[in-house]
Amino acid sequence: MGGSAQVVLLCPSDVKREPLDPNGPMAPALAPALDPARERVCGCAARMQPPAFVDLVFTAKPEDGRVTIEAKGDEELDPTLGPPFLACVGTLTASFAPVHGGACEGGGAGTIVYPVRLDLAE
Repeated sequence: MGGSAQVVLLCPSDVKREPLDPNGPMAPALAPALDPARERVCGCAARMQPPAFVDLVFTAKPEDGRVTIEAKGDEELDPTLGPPFLACVGTLTASFAPVHGGACEGGGAGTIVYPVRLDLAE
């Protein structure tokens, strides 16, 4: 997390793109998913030929104390290697202590979406 990373923040009355500060209020909602995602992707890569990349979408609901990680494909994904690798990675869920007060204006509950492209090419 960090660098030029951005998240999409879905609030009850607004949708916006914001920089992801690793020390900011959104990072604790995404961090619990990082190790399980890395373990799953690395485990799949050890068992089968990975595609050149895989897209992961982290979706956090801080008020619920839950973040899900889903492997996604697009038209650029290798049609032979991609689908079995996506199926292997699948969807994961991690839990954390709920965060009240939200990242949305007025303290409303929001959803944080953090798309990541992982380069798997050797």
